[in-house]
Amino acid sequence: MNIIRRRKLVGWIVRHRWVFPALIISLILHLSFLAANPGKVFNMPGKYGADISTFGSRDAALYAKMADQMLTKHIYGYNDDEPNARITPGQPVYLAASFMLADVAHVSRLKTVQVFNLMMSVGTVFIVFYLSIMLGGTNSVALLASLLYATYFSPLHFFRTTLTETPAIFLAYLSLYLYIKTINVKNLRPHFLFSICFCVAVLFRPTPAPLIVLAAMPVLFRHSGRDCLRIFTMWALGAALIFGPWFLRNYLVFHELMFTSHGGNPLLAGANPFFADQYPTMLREARESGLGQGGFAFARILAGFNEHPDLWLAWFTAGKAYWLFRVPAAWLGYLPNFASFNFFVYGAQYFILIFSAIFSVMYGVGARKYLKVTILGYVVLSLFFLPNSRYGFFAIPGMIVMAALGTNQALLYCKGIFTIVKIRTMEVISPRKKSGIAKDSVVADLAGD
Repeated sequence: MNIIRRRKLVGWIVRHRWVFPALIISLILHLSFLAANPGKVFNMPGKYGADISTFGSRDAALYAKMADQMLTKHIYGYNDDEPNARITPGQPVYLAASFMLADVAHVSRLKTVQVFNLMMSVGTVFIVFYLSIMLGGTNSVALLASLLYATYFSPLHFFRTTLTETPAIFLAYLSLYLYIKTINVKNLRPHFLFSICFCVAVLFRPTPAPLIVLAAMPVLFRHSGRDCLRIFTMWALGAALIFGPWFLRNYLVFHELMFTSHGGNPLLAGANPFFADQYPTMLREARESGLGQGGFAFARILAGFNEHPDLWLAWFTAGKAYWLFRVPAAWLGYLPNFASFNFFVYGAQYFILIFSAIFSVMYGVGARKYLKVTILGYVVLSLFFLPNSRYGFFAIPGMIVMAALGTNQALLYCKGIFTIVKIRTMEVISPRKKSGIAKDSVVADLAGD
């Protein structure tokens, strides 16, 4: 039995050997950052405050407080001592479960969360590799993608915080992997598993939720009416299982079937072309309008497009896209001590942006279209809200897969052009060589006569 197990283990290692370099590099980098814990926010409590320096940001500190409040006072309230529904329960429940486990084991709550985040962050490298393989990439292309993500800076910051980035990205790309793997399958169990994974990811980060509409379209085209009904029933059951308790809680507490009441802030903050207005002023105007933050944001956007369409169109396209991807999320908090890595960090960022753009304009066949539509769909959704590099980071793993595939296609295209040029050059040169040989032979014959 031991021999059989060893053979299976060796066989598994051999089959997955291409991903190990990226996994090892990612693990070493994560452990190094966990041990050294660099970054301004973690090491300047006098400037940022003790809670922010402990958990990584104001939102992170509020999440940690929320989880502790759930355990000690049995209150679900974000930045409040009273129950509210401003935050979906994915991150608070995850933190509360981690804190509870840490208390039972008598270890640090924060370290427990960081270790779980580390496992998911390194696991995302694994997902990036096999997502690349699934989309038709070779082992070398998948290795390039996984190495890009393993050395991308932002995960090394966020896994040490109690923010949503690490678990949300892991679950979102795991659900994308499951979706692409099961899109042509009629067996209902994989579709149910995809639904569960996607819905849990949405509880961490609600923004991708509308993408389920795009996910439903290939199902409608690829399956019969009866199979579509069965698949969508599985999706609905998964959603009911995950979202049901949250909707029920909100109905019992607030007598409303609300999903979240936190959408106004990022929408209002994003309705500010090139940050020309002060945000506190916008909040005051929203209160005075009586429309609420969300309603005031929509009114402001409509008025802006009517009065200055060129400015607002530029802001809601190139302007926000620039702010989403202008710099890897959290990088500026590591300057000037890490300034010597600027060239590498920005070089990787621009490489990902350029080659993922190349991939996006190329004709995608098969499952590659799903990745392209998913990432572009998420970016378009993000353009409605506050343009923040944290939101841009959410798209980076998918963009890295696109960049690796785009690099491969660009190289193949260049190779094809080079081959054509070589053939055409040989066609031009060859007749000259033949005519030259013929002329020499004629001269030699004449000389012999």
